[in-house]
Order: sequence, then C-alpha cells, then structure tokens
Amino acid sequence: MMIEMGKKDIIYDLLKQSDLTTAELADKTGLDENQCRTYVNRLKQENLVKNIGKKERYKIYRAVNGYTNNMTNRFVHDKIDKMQRQLTTLRELFETGALKVYREKVNNEQLKILEEL
Repeated sequence: MMIEMGKKDIIYDLLKQSDLTTAELADKTGLDENQCRTYVNRLKQENLVKNIGKKERYKIYRAVNGYTNNMTNRFVHDKIDKMQRQLTTLRELFETGALKVYREKVNNEQLKILEEL
C-alpha cells in the first residue's frame, strides 16, 4: 500500500536533504512561494525547521532532526499513555500486595519501632 505524502511532508523531506529558500522549494515542488512559506511556517511552529540565514531577500531554512508525522506522534503518545496507566496499576497492585505481606510478618511492637523512626 502506497502512502501519499502531504505537501508539508514533501517540503520537510526536501529540507532534510539540503538547506533551501522558499523560492527554491517552490521550484522543486511546483507550489507557489506563498504555499511553501505557509508550510515552512507550520514546520517552524512544530520545531521541525529553523531559519539559518538569508540568501538575497529570501530566508534559508534547514530541517531539524527527529521528525515524525503527526499520526505517528499521536500513536506513540497514546501508547506511552497506555503503558503509564498500566504501570500505575501494577505499582498499586504491588504496593497493596506488599503491604498485606508486610502486615502479616510484622507484629505491633515492630510497627511502633518503625513509626518512631
């Protein structure tokens, strides 16, 4: 199954390969400069692209490492949330079980000594 890349992804992919201006991006993608500027600004807001200088009247942009598309980010975030909930449940079960075992093995006199510490 072939997944079609969005325009923003195409621009980001080009910026991963080399530093480009919006004019150069427009030439390579067939989009107009305003569209390229819009996508570059979105990538900048997501901290995926940064401005590294100027070439004539155009800003030069570079991709920042660590890009994954938003769908992947959401998937990973959801998986991490689920794992954190599972770990919390396991911790609570472990603590409850440990407390029961502790209560069975420690007498009242030992509890008083521990409380004083």
